[in-house]
Amino acid sequence: MRRSRCTGSTVCSGYRKEAHTALGYDEMRFEDDMDLSEEIGWGWSDRVVLEEAARVITEAKVPTFLHVITLTNHHLYTYLAKHDGRAPGRIEAEYLRSARYVDDALQGFFAALEAGGVADDCLVAIYGDHDSAIDVEWMAYMDSFLPREFPDTVPLVMVGFDRPAQRVDLMAELQDVPVMVLQDLGLNVPLTFTGNGWGWVGPHRECLAWSLAKCKGRGNRAVGVAD
Repeated sequence: MRRSRCTGSTVCSGYRKEAHTALGYDEMRFEDDMDLSEEIGWGWSDRVVLEEAARVITEAKVPTFLHVITLTNHHLYTYLAKHDGRAPGRIEAEYLRSARYVDDALQGFFAALEAGGVADDCLVAIYGDHDSAIDVEWMAYMDSFLPREFPDTVPLVMVGFDRPAQRVDLMAELQDVPVMVLQDLGLNVPLTFTGNGWGWVGPHRECLAWSLAKCKGRGNRAVGVAD
């Protein structure tokens, strides 16, 4: 990877700047470094941040690794309502509106990659930072009429990889992503990379000894591969 960048809607705090520098990022742009058109909640909206991300990718002259941080879909899930000038509704309704907003923003991101003629050259990993943070009592109430198949699941979606579209309901972690990327590119995985690759996600993990049911509740990710 010739160029690595971080673009996000948060202020670049000291610990993140130090961490990204140590990881070899060439450039970091956070809230104070960008002049975008829309703020929602914690900073620049996901829509404009992803528009900027697509622009950076389509205009890149060399292979680029881009790490994008989005924050509009974040508890308390009231930010869109306030932005639209309406009173927030029930938390589950606002959560669904917030998730739909992110879906639409991601759709625009991929459409921009297509329009720029670079979509087929991109590998994209989309992952959640943590679970919904909805109170356990609310979770129990919602499960009473719409039970979840995979409690506390945090999604990990891989796009552009040379694999058929599928959903894999097994445990994965963010450290698996670079291993999967290198495997898909046909490159050797350094021994210092601790993640698992394709075919090793899920039951080969240490915490399987606890039982998969207990692992599900620890903020782990279900892997999906999209076309």
